[in-house]
Amino acid sequence: MCGIVGYIGEPINLDKVKLTVESLEYRGYDSVGIVGLKDGNVIYFDKNIGKIQTLFESKPKDMKMDTWLAHTRWATRGDVTKENAHPHTDCSGNIYVIHNGDFSLEYKKIRKTLEEEGHKFTSNTDTEVIAHLIEKYSKETDFLEACIKSGKELGGYFAVSIINIDRPDEIIAMKRGEPPLLIGRGEKQNVVASDTRVIALYTDTFTSMEDGDVAVIKKDSIEIFNSGKKIERDFTHIDIEDMVRDKGELLPNIIKEIISGGGIID
Repeated sequence: MCGIVGYIGEPINLDKVKLTVESLEYRGYDSVGIVGLKDGNVIYFDKNIGKIQTLFESKPKDMKMDTWLAHTRWATRGDVTKENAHPHTDCSGNIYVIHNGDFSLEYKKIRKTLEEEGHKFTSNTDTEVIAHLIEKYSKETDFLEACIKSGKELGGYFAVSIINIDRPDEIIAMKRGEPPLLIGRGEKQNVVASDTRVIALYTDTFTSMEDGDVAVIKKDSIEIFNSGKKIERDFTHIDIEDMVRDKGELLPNIIKEIISGGGIID
């Protein structure tokens, strides 16, 4: 199953980003990708098939990003190629999307319509369709509503995280059906991810998104909506030592190092 992680907050360096993405390795994957912003500008966008580590080899270790998305892909729709790896973008290159799950088969019909309207696709995945749908609808309504409308139109089941470089102070997250999506609440930093292994690298407080949830995640705030209404959700404490006892060697070594070193990544 694909792995998702998105971060927004104080700038962190590339080594810490790499460690975070590596915590998703246990889920299995065939390709990996990342988009990173600093002060509203894209400073890092790369994806490829193969190991997570190779994606970071040629990048300066002192590079810092304050908003970023990363994805480990296990191919379902579309071959294992660089083009099919996430994130996917719209025609403008402003919207970046990562996705776990499967949109309904209606995506093929929607893609054909979008192509007839002039949208240019670079992959054969269902994920790229939502980026172009959001681009289309954001010309007619506000960005959040464009994301919600696009998710409803595509249907299926999914966990999605979205960055728009015209709105660099937020990450949009949406969930429908089974794919897990969690939000971690930290100090001047928030994170969205597929599981607590990632969340625990930054904070010990999280909530699980529920079916139909849409979240607007900023550095200092988290807002969750469902069926057009703002929802207040309880946040749960992560007991990291229990995670080690329960999961043993399945738990990434980095979390064990954090425990022994006495703290969460800062």
